[in-house]
Amino acid sequence: MLREVYRRIRVPLPDRSLFDAGFRILAPLGRFTMLLARVQERTIGVLTILRYQGVVTYWYTGTLREDAPYRAGDLLAWHAISSGCARGDGILDFGGAGRPDHPYGVRDFKAKYGGALIEPGREVWVPSPLRMRVSTAGYEAVRRFLR
Repeated sequence: MLREVYRRIRVPLPDRSLFDAGFRILAPLGRFTMLLARVQERTIGVLTILRYQGVVTYWYTGTLREDAPYRAGDLLAWHAISSGCARGDGILDFGGAGRPDHPYGVRDFKAKYGGALIEPGREVWVPSPLRMRVSTAGYEAVRRFLR
């Protein structure tokens, strides 16, 4: 499901081995959870959560557009919040909210849950401008082919 969602939004998804390692190493410690939203036998949304020292981190998530009326994203967010509260976690970190000066639907989704928007800054140190230009061009080329 994540592969399909990330292909749709044209963002590379890390290799499956990252998720397998999270499950294998962190799940037994109670630090990794994968939630599925399902309608009957069909998965319509997924959310991976990392937990550490009272912080629940929204890691990778995705829902299918054709199932938008089911509001799987809201269901998954609510479960992350309620299960975190039940475990005694005090913070839900939704992760990034995009650039403040650009429209970003994900930020709108996250904002409806309240909380504080923390802007840690967007400074980038570039030790090799040539490598940065090449990697940026490569990333954009890969995004074009993700369909």
